[in-house]
Amino acid sequence: MLIGASAQAQQYVINPPKSLDIRAPDGDTISFRSQGETVRVRLVGIDAQESKQAYGRESGSNLRSCINSGETIQVYYSKKKISMADF
Repeated sequence: MLIGASAQAQQYVINPPKSLDIRAPDGDTISFRSQGETVRVRLVGIDAQESKQAYGRESGSNLRSCINSGETIQVYYSKKKISMADF
């Protein structure tokens, strides 16, 4: 799975970390451990219910089903807050 793989997204790459402990607390957020700290990433272009809202658990479950245990993924992220308008 490759998240945020567009030419435009490349300008936001900050040394993509490698992690085996990837979680999806809700349908539009992933979190993982990198260099001893937890990194939380909101997925650009996805607007899903939060875990405490109606269907929130289902949206998180759907995202988790896309992340296979032991699978390597690359996450391109920015410390700067970005939105779809930036693309």
